[in-house]
Amino acid sequence: MSWKSCDCDDAPDHWLGDALGVDLGATGLAARAARCVDGVTGARDEALALFRHVAGLPFQLSDPAVRTVPDQLNAQDGGDGYFKATLWLHLLRIRRIPARMRWVRLDPKAITHGLWDFARLAGMPFFYPLTEVWLEGDWSTVDAYVVDPALFVRIKDHIARHSLAGAYFVHRDGVCEWEGRDDAIQRFSPNDPASLPLADLGCFHSHADFLRRYGVESPETAVTKLAYEQTAGQLNTALLQLRAQNPA
Repeated sequence: MSWKSCDCDDAPDHWLGDALGVDLGATGLAARAARCVDGVTGARDEALALFRHVAGLPFQLSDPAVRTVPDQLNAQDGGDGYFKATLWLHLLRIRRIPARMRWVRLDPKAITHGLWDFARLAGMPFFYPLTEVWLEGDWSTVDAYVVDPALFVRIKDHIARHSLAGAYFVHRDGVCEWEGRDDAIQRFSPNDPASLPLADLGCFHSHADFLRRYGVESPETAVTKLAYEQTAGQLNTALLQLRAQNPA
């Protein structure tokens, strides 16, 4: 059975243009999108070029105050899944490729080994966006852009050496590549029921659009805010230390 239990408006035109939390005229984004797709033709190849650009940005925990603000996107040279989902969605829509966010509620116990352990937050569920893109008559659900390829190799090595279900927010079956069709997911595996989202919360234009429905005072939002405010520096240090390790 599919983990996608919430019906969404699948009309592609609904997921184009500006919306709450989406500003395609934000500083620098149109030029950035144009550079990414220079010499590329066709929606699928443009989406792939934009994906590879976003995926190649270093994974690090972003400042929650700016990570999903359109006018701040172009000033950030790396970030987390919230930032990267927002950036990719903007770049896709600028190129007239329909894109939206599907928000889920995740139980992170199996994927936070080595990262949130010391923060004592590893067992607390949190809200999380995946990007959905419309290509060739179908929606693909993707978050394979979150952890950059160089760090991904080290995380997968860590998972294998310690026989873990996941670590550093990556599931053992997670991927960091996407071919422009089908789903490509890092955070959980459709083949591992224990890793699947606790809830599919549906499709939204943006983080702001999601918060309009679910509010900013939910326990999960409060936990995420607490984690970033109190431990972001420690968490990013842990990621830097992992980057410095040589895969086995």
